[in-house]
Amino acid sequence: MGSAEIRSVTYGSAADASLNYLAVGASGSVFKGSDGINWAAVSTAPSVNFNATLFTLSQFIALSSTGGINNIYRTADFVTWTAAVTNPATGQNLNALASNGALVVAVGDNGTIQTSTDGISWTTATSVPTTDHLYGVTYAASGLWLAVGANGVLFTSVDGKSWTARASGTTNTLRSVAASTYLTGYQYVAVGLGGVVSRSVDGTSFAVQTLGTTDFYGVNADPLQILAVGSGGAAYTSSDAVTWTSQTTGTTNKLAGVFGSPTQYIAVGAAGTNISSR
Repeated sequence: MGSAEIRSVTYGSAADASLNYLAVGASGSVFKGSDGINWAAVSTAPSVNFNATLFTLSQFIALSSTGGINNIYRTADFVTWTAAVTNPATGQNLNALASNGALVVAVGDNGTIQTSTDGISWTTATSVPTTDHLYGVTYAASGLWLAVGANGVLFTSVDGKSWTARASGTTNTLRSVAASTYLTGYQYVAVGLGGVVSRSVDGTSFAVQTLGTTDFYGVNADPLQILAVGSGGAAYTSSDAVTWTSQTTGTTNKLAGVFGSPTQYIAVGAAGTNISSR
């Protein structure tokens, strides 16, 4: 997958009804593949530094660092890429996005949070009590949105528009957040630099632990397990976000993102790294 850093992966149905993984990264790196193992470059994608991608609202949406007027793009066929029509976040790096199937939330630098119901027109969140950079966002089936970022900031929202600050228990930068069902309820897990893991079962009170000196950049949560990835090819798994097991990945490259599909986990990172586990 080239030599640039790959930062994000998603999976969905293209306009021709084919199911594909889409991976995006720095220097206009965009790849697609049907199995998550074999990839083909998407030469028609914009030549920008992509940070995140997600399949939602029957399309693939990708966010990029600023460097031009547009930093939100969408495509349904990997051929035609269209920039957002209304985008108040122009000029900001956008770093992550999440969706509940009806609303998409994108987060970025300087406390930027944008929402959209169609991927075309975007609106600034009504209340975001921070100017810190935001690097991760997720939506839980419990109805709660979570966003995390620099200096350990962590916010929750019930509508994706008005956000409330929570104490994450750390001042380390949090780079990613995920949520899943757990026992009879839910668990919310944020990971970040310096091996920090911040966990909650109610979305209000968070407890922190540290796993060595690994810088975590991505986390995926599902009912079976939580998978966190980071520097030096590190990967840790846990069923409860309390007890963690280090896994062998076969790479020492930084892993910048991880995605869990129904059949496998895919982690991507520095120097075009792409690894999978089934």
